[in-house]
Amino acid sequence: DERAVLPASERPRRPRRRRVPLCTAIKANVLGIKLNVPVDLVLLLNQCGKTCPADFTCPS
Repeated sequence: DERAVLPASERPRRPRRRRVPLCTAIKANVLGIKLNVPVDLVLLLNQCGKTCPADFTCPS
């Protein structure tokens, strides 16, 4: 692997990922009852071992 022998300054850089708000709402109609449940995907990411910036909040 070439990357292992190259100094860090000469290794190709990976493109940076854009941070996008990770919030959504689950809308469902269960047995005639309409549900609108906001889901904070930050909590879901934490379950996968991923993290978000400390100042991240979902837009209201």
